[in-house]
Amino acid sequence: KNRTLSAKANMDMSFFARMVKLGIKHYTLDSQGRARDEISKLYGWRYGGLASLDCVGEGAYEKANAGFLHNFQMVDVPDFEGKGE
Repeated sequence: KNRTLSAKANMDMSFFARMVKLGIKHYTLDSQGRARDEISKLYGWRYGGLASLDCVGEGAYEKANAGFLHNFQMVDVPDFEGKGE
C-alpha cells in the first residue's frame, strides 16, 4: 500500500525473478503436462515455446468437460466499483 516502499523495493517483481536477477542457479522447464494443448496454447507464448508432454493427448485429457461446450471459456469480469485487479 505504500507506493514509495513498493517502488524502492521492486515489489512488482516476483520472488523467482529476484532470485534469477541475483544469479541463483535456476532451471526453466520447456514442457507442461497439466493442461490440454488448446489451453496451454493460451499462455505458452509467455514461456518461449512451451511444449506439451505426450500424456496430455490421452486418457482424461480426451474426455469432455462436463457442462461445458468448449475446452475453455472466457469470462469477462468488469471492474468492481471502478477498480480493476
